[in-house]
Amino acid sequence: MILPILSWLLGTLLLIAILWVASLVVATLWIAAKAERLVPPVGKFIEIDGNRIHYVDQGGGARSSLCTGLALNSIISGTLCSGGSARATG
Repeated sequence: MILPILSWLLGTLLLIAILWVASLVVATLWIAAKAERLVPPVGKFIEIDGNRIHYVDQGGGARSSLCTGLALNSIISGTLCSGGSARATG
């Protein structure tokens, strides 16, 4: 008698948790899309090794690069950020 009740309760709680996570994912995607519409990125994008990279080309003189964000991932994966190694095509 108690086993069917517990399995029903566990199933209901699991369904509620899945719906909660799904709603958080949808809300995050909606907020990100709204933010990009309201504040479009300045600069251009280039694709390097299948990754979409944002850059801003300013000033004159020798090229230099400033890599920010996810630097630890670059170090772990063995890729380095180097100036002038990628050329934009657009």
